[in-house]
Amino acid sequence: TPMYYFIAHTKNAGGGAMIPASHLPIEYNGIKLLKKGGEAISEGSGLEEIRNSALRGIFLDKERGTVTTENFKKVYLNFFKNKFPDLKDYEIKINADLENSVVATIFEDLIKRFPKFKISSKKYDFGVSFDKDGDRIKFKDENGNEIAGDIIIALLIQSFKEDFKNNFSGQGNADTSTRTSFIYSINSSRVVKEEIEKYGGCAVESRVGHAFIKKAMRENDAVFGGELSGHYYFKDFFYCDSALFAMFCVIDLLKQEKKTLSELIKPLLRYSATPELNFDVKNKDKYIDKAAAAFGDAQISYKDGIKVDYSNWWFLLRPSNTEDVIRLRVEASTPKLLEEKKKQVLTTLGF
Repeated sequence: TPMYYFIAHTKNAGGGAMIPASHLPIEYNGIKLLKKGGEAISEGSGLEEIRNSALRGIFLDKERGTVTTENFKKVYLNFFKNKFPDLKDYEIKINADLENSVVATIFEDLIKRFPKFKISSKKYDFGVSFDKDGDRIKFKDENGNEIAGDIIIALLIQSFKEDFKNNFSGQGNADTSTRTSFIYSINSSRVVKEEIEKYGGCAVESRVGHAFIKKAMRENDAVFGGELSGHYYFKDFFYCDSALFAMFCVIDLLKQEKKTLSELIKPLLRYSATPELNFDVKNKDKYIDKAAAAFGDAQISYKDGIKVDYSNWWFLLRPSNTEDVIRLRVEASTPKLLEEKKKQVLTTLGF
């Protein structure tokens, strides 16, 4: 999928269509559509108009165009080589799980462009795995411990300290129009916002989903954005998500900081959180209403489902955009408080 975004932008295409391998069951397969300039077409950004035109039978009666084919593999892989030239002579061992991902079709050729990168399943500096269409990435440290997606967001904020140091004055209350913007999904840990503001950046919270994040990236001219799910977005990658770009940013950070990945993330593990817990439900709004009624003394946001925020814990109850599923995430200041509040929320909502 990131290669598709790359092609759409570098060819200045009038639009794009791709059939991706989805995380949903096979009967829900679909098409990722782009407007000119690579802007995603999704719910709230053009998909309804396409649906309505199709239902009404409104189609342009024009002469068909022509079809040409082109292999973009070489130019795509060289993009990373040219973008990260300082890593060409950096020695690092990567545990790469490529099973069932299309990244497997290009990964070996990509690694060859960085002669000191080695693939190792035993002793390694960090591990990666990719989803089926190659736009999400998961990391594990040198000890094999999985790292949550929002912790990687918080970590990669550090990558922009030097590049945007004029904006990173540490003045969290400065005029937001002069500060470098970062986008993060609403289900991310509080540590993400804290790290952004620590360096004087402007933290912009977004709904979950690539169409919403990309829109926020463009509107705020953000340099970086991320989601708990492992999508990472870069201004230097056309405001789009790229698993491989994120991998190179982590490698570059390891090179700069001269620390292990576990050492780098240790200061960021200051909260306890559940993963997203999924519940099959038909009436998703009923559970949103239950949460609003039961936790009325909290700070509440309806940006994406309902977010209930207290001083030392919060939870987000978010309906899936694509399934009859509602998702719950709870975060608290301590493991003990997390278990207590998780139980309270589950009991209150009737899960």
